[in-house]
Amino acid sequence: MNRVLVILLCVSFLIHCTVSGLTQPANTPPILEMPGKVVRVPFSYQNGFLIIDLLFEGVLPLRFILDTGAEYTILTQKAISDLLKLTYEREYAMIGSDMVTVIEALLVRDVDMEIKRMKLMHRDILVTKEDYFQINYFTGTPIHGILGADVLSRFVIQIDFEHQIVSFINPSNYQPEEGFAEIPMALHRNKPFLYLNTRIHEQTEPRPFKYLLDTGAALPLLLLTNSDPAIRLPEHVIQGILGMGLGGFLTGAKGRVQQVQLGPYPINNLVGSFQDIKLYPDTAHLQGRHGILGNFVLDRFDLILDYPRSKAYVRPNDDYADPFPVDRSGLFLISSGFDLTTIMVQEVLPGSPAFAAGIRPGDIIRKYNGWPVSFFGLQGLSKRFRKDPGKRIRLKIKRGRQSIRRHFILQDYI
Repeated sequence: MNRVLVILLCVSFLIHCTVSGLTQPANTPPILEMPGKVVRVPFSYQNGFLIIDLLFEGVLPLRFILDTGAEYTILTQKAISDLLKLTYEREYAMIGSDMVTVIEALLVRDVDMEIKRMKLMHRDILVTKEDYFQINYFTGTPIHGILGADVLSRFVIQIDFEHQIVSFINPSNYQPEEGFAEIPMALHRNKPFLYLNTRIHEQTEPRPFKYLLDTGAALPLLLLTNSDPAIRLPEHVIQGILGMGLGGFLTGAKGRVQQVQLGPYPINNLVGSFQDIKLYPDTAHLQGRHGILGNFVLDRFDLILDYPRSKAYVRPNDDYADPFPVDRSGLFLISSGFDLTTIMVQEVLPGSPAFAAGIRPGDIIRKYNGWPVSFFGLQGLSKRFRKDPGKRIRLKIKRGRQSIRRHFILQDYI
């Protein structure tokens, strides 16, 4: 009989999983071979995801998302494990983020991975039977899996967003550099949680909320309404899709959050996502958290996660004081096609400039202000919809067999 597990939600391009009941094989304990005390690994920062290269089973170069919010490492392309003739030991039936869709995964033991001469051997991983994540569509680049907390928790992890370097540090005798502020960190199933003072409404007092620190979340933050009486929607919100989850799209509201305090550093006037906790029949897997802190806040800092000592450290980088970039179009875009160069409108938020201009889901964007969208890619085009209010946008769109033109002016709609 298949075991039924719960996969936590994937919100606003969030790849986030909780898996129980998996252990390393007794006869082949996991082995780490680390050249030196620090291994510095470059990453690609695509649409809010940290993507690293690794060598899988000594033969295949693959690209994985580095995800502190995922409990377990997952290979999302079963064709790869089939090609390598890996043995599937056990089958799991997992419940998707919509709490309806059943996601099937297989356990594979004794897998070897190498990250820039650092060897992770005899690991357990999950392999999804289908690519339920479809991360490729949100990054615009091929993605093969997720590197989760089962690996990350063995190290001190330092993420330098400015130079796009993640350092895997031997935790013995580790001391952070000067200039970092220490923040207490709680670990549950190797996932990091922070208690951060948060003020949602201008007239309210800050309240400490429990956040999952999640590098698999391409958003500033998400709050679960009804998880605490103080978490109420801002006065002005817009309802719509928050992102793609395992098994379906997740809906909720977006609105302004006045302030989140990350250690001594205030983060002001950011756009938060709000989802109703009542959507979850069983909230035990949320582990008492009130929300998620994602990369669009974290990337303003140098970040250190000292897993063995349960401490986090932050130091502002040059982007810390910049205004938060916010979408001013209302378009929710994905990459599609064999080579991921086709950019399609997945959703249009009601009340947004793009919605008023008549752009609809399924439209394929061919040109932006006269330039082919292949010139920008998914990330580049998304950045252009975060330009200052008042910028005029002209799009050439393919809708079925029609070629149409639409224009609108970027403006704040939240």
